[in-house]
Amino acid sequence: MSDVDLASLLESAHQRLETLMELLHAEKSCLENRDLEQLAQLLETKQQLMSAIEQSDQQRRQLLEKAGLAPSQTGFAALRTLVEKTGDHQTVELLASIESRLQQCRDLNEINRVIVHRSRLNTQRVLSLLRGTDAQQGLYDNHGGTQGQKARRQLGSA
Repeated sequence: MSDVDLASLLESAHQRLETLMELLHAEKSCLENRDLEQLAQLLETKQQLMSAIEQSDQQRRQLLEKAGLAPSQTGFAALRTLVEKTGDHQTVELLASIESRLQQCRDLNEINRVIVHRSRLNTQRVLSLLRGTDAQQGLYDNHGGTQGQKARRQLGSA
């Protein structure tokens, strides 16, 4: 395994993860401000970046497999153990930074997922209110019965 090739792949991965973090922060801002045009552009850029990250990861795994590691040993934890044995402190620090960035990206992605989920629920609730389908369990109608889930009331009769 060439240390130069591995270092180059890791440096590239680190830079791409930095870019992904910036995109995730911008995505959060767009979601909070409901800027759908900017969000669409960010998602396109994010998709391209994710493809590049995936290709880089495949290259890293292939390089490690060529060096004699089993496919199950090509993850960052196994790589960190291997690099620590060589005493290359700079690469160990780079790997730690990459793992940290990965976790930060996961956390940011989860925050954005929650924002999207809550927004979707709020939109569904407003639509059901406008359609008159927000029948809550336990409410009685004017005939003394409870309204089913599919009972509809027109906005004018609310």
